[in-house]
Amino acid sequence: MMNLELLWWASKNGGDSKFFDMAVSHSDHMIRDCIKPDGSSYHLIDYSPENGTVLSKSNTPQGKPGGVWSRGQAWAIYGFTVSYRYSGYERYLETAQKAADYFISHLPSDHVPYWDFFAPGESRDSSAAAIAASAFIELSNYVKEPKASDYKTAALNIINSLSNDYLGKPDKTDAVIVHGTVGDGTGIDVSLPYADFYFSEALQRWTKLK
Repeated sequence: MMNLELLWWASKNGGDSKFFDMAVSHSDHMIRDCIKPDGSSYHLIDYSPENGTVLSKSNTPQGKPGGVWSRGQAWAIYGFTVSYRYSGYERYLETAQKAADYFISHLPSDHVPYWDFFAPGESRDSSAAAIAASAFIELSNYVKEPKASDYKTAALNIINSLSNDYLGKPDKTDAVIVHGTVGDGTGIDVSLPYADFYFSEALQRWTKLK
């Protein structure tokens, strides 16, 4: 979903109209195949190259049964919000809200998720929190009250938590945000570039809120 913005943007800025159709097709397939009824998401969908049927679905990078990868959930919130921004299709806004509501309802007390929502006690993923915070701020612009305030509050809670407990120390790291998790068993308690990027974007978006 995150890569679709290039297609959306190109379709609106002199590109072929097929780019728009491709972005719609992918978004619709993700609603159908990736988003579960409760608003959580699968990590991977394996399609048949012959006929496009779904061969398998994986919940997390480690394939845990019943798990929900928190960064993947954040990508879904962000991606469907972007799809709504460019298309105006209500189904994308509805899906973004479902994914957002799931994310918020499964956060621990400090508002920074474990790398897998079904793995409490394991490592946190600050990057998932940063991505979601930025997405919540944009999403709040597209919904009515009280949901708009709910998403703003969720974003601010995450921003405050990251600012207070997840900032890197200049004498120890070049990263802005620490305590991220790759999620495949190889990157535990690390700094991740997308944590820094989306945390910075969330701060910028917050300052521009009306």
